[in-house]
Amino acid sequence: MPWAIMAFVLMPFGLSGLALGPMGWGIEAVITIAETVQAMPGAVTYMPAMPVWGFALLSLGGLWLCLWRLPWRAIGLCPIVIGVAAIALVRTPDILVSETGKLTAVKGNDGRLLFQSRAHGFVAETWLRRAGLSPSTTGSLKGPATGDVQCDTIGCIVRTRGEVIALVKNAAALPDDCAVATIIVSRVPVRDKHCIGPKIIIDRFDQWRAGAHALWLTPEGIQMKTVAGTSGRRPWSLYPRGRRQN
Repeated sequence: MPWAIMAFVLMPFGLSGLALGPMGWGIEAVITIAETVQAMPGAVTYMPAMPVWGFALLSLGGLWLCLWRLPWRAIGLCPIVIGVAAIALVRTPDILVSETGKLTAVKGNDGRLLFQSRAHGFVAETWLRRAGLSPSTTGSLKGPATGDVQCDTIGCIVRTRGEVIALVKNAAALPDDCAVATIIVSRVPVRDKHCIGPKIIIDRFDQWRAGAHALWLTPEGIQMKTVAGTSGRRPWSLYPRGRRQN
């Protein structure tokens, strides 16, 4: 920074290069330090996104600690510790479906996110960051068939946490998948009257109306959140589209 100021001072005299050279050396040194630290083992730790209430406690505790000057300002450490500990209580989604249905991920029995397509792009990176997972811990549903995952050209069947999840890419897979699956995630429209077996059906129309979906498979049942359900009906909301969502 001092060399930057010196460069402005010398600029009217055409001598700014005398200061810009050392300024560049300093910038290169900072970049080198950053790259070295980033490459160290354990330099990056992946953690799930903090819940809203945990972030609120962390913020309030920080404000309390910084604004007061008396000894009891240390009380602010308590909400800070609770807010940070809230990360351990986060339960990340077991199934994630993008608004187009082209990107779907299912949490396997080993805790990895298994993507039906390539785990690249902004959406996939956001899912991984919020789940506290690194790209190296993800998997693909296109690998060799196992007892938990079977895939072909028209879809996949995934068995995890006591549920059978069918990821449908082609309508030709629906008759068989509707007979065995408890959850259907389809890129094509599904008529409920022709698919009465599954507990939950998320088809192309659901994705278009409500946006991305997230599902949690719990012993108490299946919990689901959508973009439309979270954002609500507001003048600036993109979702829900079409008919009103309950």
